[in-house]
Amino acid sequence: MLNAQGVAAYMNKKTIFPLIFDLIMSILLVYFIYNIRFSFNIYPSHHIAYIILLTSPFIFIIFNLILGIYNENIIDLDTMGNLFISGIITYLLYFLILIITKTYIKNLDYSTPILIVFSIILPFFSTLVHLLFKNIFISEKIKPRLLLYGLDEKDIKFIHKYFDYLMEHYNIIGICGTQGMAALKHIQDNKDLFSILERYNIQVVLFGSELNTERMEEFIFSPSVFSLKFLFIPELYDKFTELGKVIPLSDIPLFQLDTMPIKGFSLLLQRFFDIIISLIALVLFLPFGIIIVILIGIDSQGPVFFKQIRLGKFGKPFKLIKFRSMVKNAEEVKGPQWTDKDDPRITKVGRFLRRFSIDEFPQFINVLLGKMSLVGPRPERPYFIDKYPILKGIRMLVKPGITGLAQVNGTYDLDPEEKLKFDIYLITHFNIFFYFFILIKTVLIMITGRGRR
Repeated sequence: MLNAQGVAAYMNKKTIFPLIFDLIMSILLVYFIYNIRFSFNIYPSHHIAYIILLTSPFIFIIFNLILGIYNENIIDLDTMGNLFISGIITYLLYFLILIITKTYIKNLDYSTPILIVFSIILPFFSTLVHLLFKNIFISEKIKPRLLLYGLDEKDIKFIHKYFDYLMEHYNIIGICGTQGMAALKHIQDNKDLFSILERYNIQVVLFGSELNTERMEEFIFSPSVFSLKFLFIPELYDKFTELGKVIPLSDIPLFQLDTMPIKGFSLLLQRFFDIIISLIALVLFLPFGIIIVILIGIDSQGPVFFKQIRLGKFGKPFKLIKFRSMVKNAEEVKGPQWTDKDDPRITKVGRFLRRFSIDEFPQFINVLLGKMSLVGPRPERPYFIDKYPILKGIRMLVKPGITGLAQVNGTYDLDPEEKLKFDIYLITHFNIFFYFFILIKTVLIMITGRGRR
């Protein structure tokens, strides 16, 4: 639920105007489409439905806030999918209100076709509003600041060949490394490139052949991958493809590390099925959930639900929720640690829940809120992220999942290096068929009880 502080966080230049435009636009849509349908002569029996419908834009805005739509700096298919989901949920709620109202007011009528059209048209127009606002009012007019790094003599010749193109599209701040260029400022490499990036406010880094694997991994497995664009010459292609998904640039023979590896129609379908499957799972599981709540309370002292901070997409923290499967305050003695085989901290009921992965079911709530997906890399705690740097960066470019390729191929006790290999493969090969393959394999593991210990 949004509190005053949470709402205030949205109230800045980049969020308040789209919110206001959404509200005005949706109210106008209700007014004109409903009146056009009845030729500006709405029947008396439709007046109450019309008045209730005029309040639905406020519900739409509330769901947009919950899904974090106004906190996004870009409008992509993920945002568009959330807008459509918000529109559909809004009018399902509106339809429910009408049904309840009709039990008390017998002469109340409403138009189902109008309801269906609104649930589709409203998010469509809202998407247009966001696109126009982004491109007209807040789109960046300044060229991104580019740093050339680790170029050898061959790379310098390449840069000279495409120098005019780079100057047209980027503000080249300088070159860092052993080689320099007369036309550019030479920045001394002090072995701490992150401080250089911060000092010069760099937004794009073009890597040359002198980039070694150690320095490359330092970037890939760091939060800088969330905010920077990484370009590299063709000679580095094989190195980068081992660590992430790469895409070619259209106008120049350079490659770019893809910081949105899951996008397009796959991303839209993923969000759609995340919502549908989660809703079905929560509804079907509710009776069993009540029984589990009782069993956990009888078995051991402590809260029914276990809540813990995990890091999600782009390293944003969120609160993960599960059924408690361990004793209360399980980490008081030894501190944070992964679960071991025959871990004495696991309760009797907890061992059963973990074996069939039933303790994971409350996480469907996180999926509905857009914090997680059904399929993706498992979200880790900040403690383990700091302890194992390879868990940073590239695997956080996508939403974390309840299940993933690592989980269906090696339970939950793989070491970080093994997890990373599975996560990178999942990210770079993701499509909706792969998504369902992992879901089906997860269900089979749950049925056979071959899940976590």
